[in-house]
Amino acid sequence: MHRVPSLGNGVSVPITDADFPALLEALRSDSLPDHGSEFLVDWMGVKTRIPMLPWAPAELAGTTSTDLPIPDDGYRSEDFEYAALARAVQGITHHPIRIVEIGAGWAPWAVAALVHARRQGIGGIAIAVEADPRRCAWACMHAQDNGIAATLVSGKPRQLAGRLNKAIQSSQPDRRQLVIVQAAAWHESG
Repeated sequence: MHRVPSLGNGVSVPITDADFPALLEALRSDSLPDHGSEFLVDWMGVKTRIPMLPWAPAELAGTTSTDLPIPDDGYRSEDFEYAALARAVQGITHHPIRIVEIGAGWAPWAVAALVHARRQGIGGIAIAVEADPRRCAWACMHAQDNGIAATLVSGKPRQLAGRLNKAIQSSQPDRRQLVIVQAAAWHESG
């Protein structure tokens, strides 16, 4: 089966089911952090605080999973979304990562990309746009749990652009930072 995830830049690259294992292996971490009692640590080395996700099976807390999420991981997503992330960051080794996650929830993709950037020894900035204040708090916590600096930007629509620009301008290219924008995304201002 062919799936064609968009990389968000107008480029769509076909990914076949047979491509998934190699793409996902490219995201694998050789060194996994301790899971403690409330985290799931996945094969990418990303820690997720299971108690903050009401839909996630509680028995995942305090575990480490080294299995590739084929066909899915049971709490976050399906294999083709991981493959799209792998394809998006594939080959980035010298330039800072730039990623935007819209409808971000707890920013799992933005944080995973920044964790991957750290393993590659490169900086990056991710922007996570989420309207729900509770999920914005989760995104801040998820970033901090994974050693990523997080900044929350909120305000009225006319204030957001200036505040977002200031947060981006203050980021350092050699660091990894998540900027969470508390707003709904739409194709025009309002």
